[in-house]
Amino acid sequence: MSLAPPDLPSPAPTPDGHPPPLLMTPAAGPVDPSDAAQSRLRGEIETQLLRLSQDLYEMEVCAGEVGKDMEGAVPQYLEKINAGFASLSALAGRMTESVPKQVLESIDAYRNPHVYTKSTLTRAAGENQYALGRMLGLESFRRKLHTALSNDFPQIPLPERRHQPSHTLAPTQNWLGAQAADEPASASTAAPEQDIKPVLPADVPMAAPHGAPAPDGPDSSRPGHQTSLESTGNTEPAPQANGLTS
Repeated sequence: MSLAPPDLPSPAPTPDGHPPPLLMTPAAGPVDPSDAAQSRLRGEIETQLLRLSQDLYEMEVCAGEVGKDMEGAVPQYLEKINAGFASLSALAGRMTESVPKQVLESIDAYRNPHVYTKSTLTRAAGENQYALGRMLGLESFRRKLHTALSNDFPQIPLPERRHQPSHTLAPTQNWLGAQAADEPASASTAAPEQDIKPVLPADVPMAAPHGAPAPDGPDSSRPGHQTSLESTGNTEPAPQANGLTS
């Protein structure tokens, strides 16, 4: 079944009377004879279905309210209904298009079949946007990699790109790649990161590196630095833990 805007009436028409930009189709060229034949066949099938539904309704009315001289009306409607089914069966063999099963199930469940069309188009648009995002991401990465290699290894010739984009993005999709297109080319010219060293207070000694001898003690040359004996006024050494003195 064709999903072109003329064959896809929407329950909520567009305010300006034109299809949205994403559903715009290019200018119609010469019509394919097979498409024209299928279009006429669809119209004939629709007419047969409407006539069949009307005959079924009238037969139901005649069967429920039988009036005078109406005894033979029901058999006549049965003959018309059988002829309608035979005509539809003959038309079905000439039809090359098919109706999705979900649409028929929606009709049987008294749901609007346009919901299936809307969900299908929404899913297709989402998948297209996802594929477009991946394509733009890969293109941005390729551009950054090429720039970085050219700046860091100018003596190495880079291979030519084998695949060039064969199409341009639509105006409604250019905003997705605007940020990637406006990125600066000299990304590798940024200032290098400086080594960050911890700043310690003046009275806190730095730990000795692994394998280096430990300092003899606090630096007495610094002002305010005194040993434990000088700070307490006691000139005798403290007794050891076993009770012996040195």
